Amino acid sequence: MKRILPFLIGATLLLPAVQAAPKGKEVQMYSKKLDFDEKHKKVRLIGDVKITTDKYTMTAPYAEFFTDKKIGEFQGGVKITGEGTTVTGKRMKVFYEDQRAVLSGNVKMVSTKGPGGKDGAPTIMTGNELEYQWGKGYGEARGGVKVDQGDRHAFCDKATYYRDQQMVYMQGNVRVERGDGDWLTSERARMNLATNVIEADGGVTARTLLEDKNKPKQVPASPGPADPVPMEPPFPMAVPTTAPPPRLPGVDE
Repeated sequence: MKRILPFLIGATLLLPAVQAAPKGKEVQMYSKKLDFDEKHKKVRLIGDVKITTDKYTMTAPYAEFFTDKKIGEFQGGVKITGEGTTVTGKRMKVFYEDQRAVLSGNVKMVSTKGPGGKDGAPTIMTGNELEYQWGKGYGEARGGVKVDQGDRHAFCDKATYYRDQQMVYMQGNVRVERGDGDWLTSERARMNLATNVIEADGGVTARTLLEDKNKPKQVPASPGPADPVPMEPPFPMAVPTTAPPPRLPGVDE
């Protein structure tokens, strides 16, 4: 245990939550089992891994740290919560010297920062992969990306989220929909989460429903066939695939 403890402490201090926390703040870590591979400078935490600081909590069934390379890997379902944001995914790889983490597999980010959309709804971003740089405060989602905020829904190939500016920049096959039936498609779009303003450019096609307030509403005497729905332009939603990170030796999904 005397030989394991120094490496364990060193690995813990490499966590992104610890990197972001002010000096002198308490860090707590728990797992059911721990072992150390001295040859490969690797610490493994197995079973109900939980790491907490005053701002962040991260949980996963399994984690390992390469103390010489300063790389950490988490498997089996990862969850990070703190400062109004919750991020989940199947696995995560962290490059501590670069202050960068890559979360993959059914990634979902829920943020309650800012005023939100209709009725103060949170912002929900989903995709195949999320790369987050906590030092710079932004994340990039890739592969079948969807952003929901209240009655607004956006789809694209790639979306970049800026935490401090509360902005989402979308690229590739962008489509934005509203609950009232309005929609637009474009090559690029910007969504301001604080002001609820959307700007689009590059091959923009849009539809909006206008209501004539002076025209009396017509009520049919008996139910009839539904009015024809305006034809929408073709909108290919090709979803790029991202190869998952390599499996860890001896660890089941």
